[in-house]
Amino acid sequence: MMFGYMLIATEALYGRYTFLNDHPALPDGPVGTYQEVIAELIRAGARESGCMMNVVTGDVDRGPAVSFCRYGIRDAANEALWAALPPAEAAAMHLDAIMATPLYADIRARGVARERPFLVETLRAVAEGRLAVPPPAPLDLTEAVEAALAAAGPAVY
Repeated sequence: MMFGYMLIATEALYGRYTFLNDHPALPDGPVGTYQEVIAELIRAGARESGCMMNVVTGDVDRGPAVSFCRYGIRDAANEALWAALPPAEAAAMHLDAIMATPLYADIRARGVARERPFLVETLRAVAEGRLAVPPPAPLDLTEAVEAALAAAGPAVY
């Protein structure tokens, strides 16, 4: 399991062992660090994002998806933040400038809130035999992750 591991595994490792990588985007979403992913979501004016576990391969962040969850990143609670940073304006901004915005902080908080429950639910699905690695299709764990968040109490974002 690679969770927050910022080094690239070599073929000698992933060719011999199966590693899962946590990635802060949906299976068809942006690649890169969480900072780059969030900036790209803002620049694109995306309405949702997600978390994904994928099998580690030489194609960084694009190995076969194992599981994912979705969550909204644009709604009534943060519409004013989106209005303050339109995608066209964000497209011209440097990554550091985007990272300094309240919209960036809001989107990051939404993702961070789901990272641990997503990891737990992925490992639970593997342990219970509901999820093969790699699976024929990635398992959508959105319901389980949102239920875990609801059970934990009010959101902090």
